[in-house]
Amino acid sequence: TQQQQQKRKQDVVFIPLESVIVDTDIASYPTSAMADPPVRIIRLPDEVTAADTNLASGARRAIQVKENVNLEKLARSLIEQKIRPEILREDVIHALSNWCREMLTGPALPLNKQNNFIEDALKSTEFVSDAEIYVETLPGCYAGLIERNRTDETKKRFYPDTDSALRVREEVLRDRCVSMVNHFAAKKNIGDEGLKKKAVDDFFGFYRDTITAGRSPSYNSYTGMEACMGEMKFLKQSEDIVLYGLGLSKEMPKELIFLKSAPPPIHTVVVFVVAMALCVWTLPSLESIDEHATVETFTTSIFKEGPFSISPVALGNIRLLFAFICIYTTKEKIRNGAEFKIVRMAGSELRGGYFAMKGWRTQGFYTSWAWNLLGLSFFLGGMIPMLIAYGREDILQKYPWILRAALISFEVAAPSALLTSSIVTYALWPKAYKDHGASGISLFSSLIFYIFALIVFLFDVLRRIPQN
Repeated sequence: TQQQQQKRKQDVVFIPLESVIVDTDIASYPTSAMADPPVRIIRLPDEVTAADTNLASGARRAIQVKENVNLEKLARSLIEQKIRPEILREDVIHALSNWCREMLTGPALPLNKQNNFIEDALKSTEFVSDAEIYVETLPGCYAGLIERNRTDETKKRFYPDTDSALRVREEVLRDRCVSMVNHFAAKKNIGDEGLKKKAVDDFFGFYRDTITAGRSPSYNSYTGMEACMGEMKFLKQSEDIVLYGLGLSKEMPKELIFLKSAPPPIHTVVVFVVAMALCVWTLPSLESIDEHATVETFTTSIFKEGPFSISPVALGNIRLLFAFICIYTTKEKIRNGAEFKIVRMAGSELRGGYFAMKGWRTQGFYTSWAWNLLGLSFFLGGMIPMLIAYGREDILQKYPWILRAALISFEVAAPSALLTSSIVTYALWPKAYKDHGASGISLFSSLIFYIFALIVFLFDVLRRIPQN
């Protein structure tokens, strides 16, 4: 009816990418209007799992033999009709059969059907090209095949090097991205070449990461490239990335937010190494450390009476309590991981966004190791008065590095805690409050982390360093 047709028009979503039109209300159609799913000649992984559970071993074996025969027929057809068989060893057939299975249950799924199985596969330019590109990497491929393909101008332009991690030509993938960006730029009247280059670079990085890391290895192919372009989720993600790159969207797509790697520039590494070498060169001698790393340093307080007068046992217990709190927060951070934001300053070449850190990697930041060093300092500083209180001073005499490590860790951790707390209090929090209001500084974890660091630092100043 005219009313139903009008409703269907409203339900159609137009995606500018490749002029794809998808009906979002397809789930509400009558089942009679839906096409029956094709009968696949090669089972999908979940179908194999179901068969292993429900079928007898003899039936499973029969299905496996039938699939292997069909895959071998396809592999032989590819070699005999598309690739010269005289320059290939027989063991290539087996490897190519396994490759065909991965492709037909992945990006080449439309070819995985009973009718015209081999014929349609041989007609697919992308599938045949991917098969030959794969065969070039096999030990059973003699050099003659590669040399022949590189003398063909078309194949030379499309076939990647055999040792390339990207199994398509980078230029072809980038050209696809350029076409997509130019399509949007023309529609939105964007002529800025800088914006278009940024959009191409962002889209190219996303497209490359999708087929090389975001999917199964079979998607790292021309067939995989085409399969991605047929997915609505990928198209929508691509549209968001291109629009953001062209300056038409202010919100950074989440596909660009999380960074996978950010190695420091070489000049930063050089400066760090030189600075650390100077620090090591100016380290105090052991005699100087032993002069201050004494039992009295860690067991007495500057307050002899009043509410702040603390016995050595109480001093040790308080320090150990702080140490165990530091250990607990570190353990939870390692277990849960964390997301960190890169704040990009104006004019910086850094790429802004977020990146996720898990496990021990969460402890690589300055604030993390400074926090851990503070916990170590309080653990050693708390253990010393407890050993004295329980008459085990002989342990300190036998292992003098306990006193030395306690002093060194405190001398490094204390200014680090003060520096971190000052930066957070007087720089980061005011900026967060200005940009996001009270919600920007309301995270309990950040409050407890930095304020507690300052408290424990000020507390441990309440001890007496003996006068010379």
